[in-house]
Amino acid sequence: MRIVYPLFLMVAFTSCNSADSVENNSISKEFNFKDENYKAFPELGSMGNSVVENNTVQNGGIYRLKLFIENHKALYNSDSVKPIFKFHEGGSISSSRLYDSDKVVAGIQDTAFIKFVANDENLKKGEVTKKKWHGLIIIPRPGEKDAVFAVEREYLIQQK
Repeated sequence: MRIVYPLFLMVAFTSCNSADSVENNSISKEFNFKDENYKAFPELGSMGNSVVENNTVQNGGIYRLKLFIENHKALYNSDSVKPIFKFHEGGSISSSRLYDSDKVVAGIQDTAFIKFVANDENLKKGEVTKKKWHGLIIIPRPGEKDAVFAVEREYLIQQK
């Protein structure tokens, strides 16, 4: 019986890890980020950050981004901490209004993979317009004020 118990635990841990990695693999296939030039700066501490697939999209095309916490282990060192990701695209919104909103997006560990249709009905052939999205990463801290990171980024929509 001694052999079976450790084997059971090993199988249980392996199955938990593989479910998470299956989810990560399916997301990484859909999102085509070119992070090879991205460099983390651990000396700056924790902060909210983003990587986009392409900063210019065709009108009606899919815009994909990765919203994440840079150096999250400097802020919290436990997998039990679940950051809350909020996202708003189009129109201006303050961080406090986004914080109070119900615009929550799903995240995996310290990262949210977000996609939306970039659309501007008023664009004519050959025109380009600038838009902005807003992201908020909230780290719940019981007994303390939540750690909140705001990330904004402009992007372009072009009409061919």
